[in-house]
Amino acid sequence: MAIRRPATATGIRHIGHGRVTLPCGSMRGQSRRRAEAMDMLRQGASIQQVALACDLHTRTVSNYRAALDAEAGTRQMQLPL
Repeated sequence: MAIRRPATATGIRHIGHGRVTLPCGSMRGQSRRRAEAMDMLRQGASIQQVALACDLHTRTVSNYRAALDAEAGTRQMQLPL
């Protein structure tokens, strides 16, 4: 999805110049993005890599990583079925 010039100009006026991260989570199903992100984290991808690849905010990916860490601390591993 592209942001048109009037909206871009308004954003620059309010936020200023620079890089802005706009999550586009509504473009794919939430459960699919979550599963993809979890797989990437298990394989050792960084939070930034996962966020960019899955169209998620880095805070969301950090929460997923925390869930994986908590899961690793449990006595029995849960299988992703």
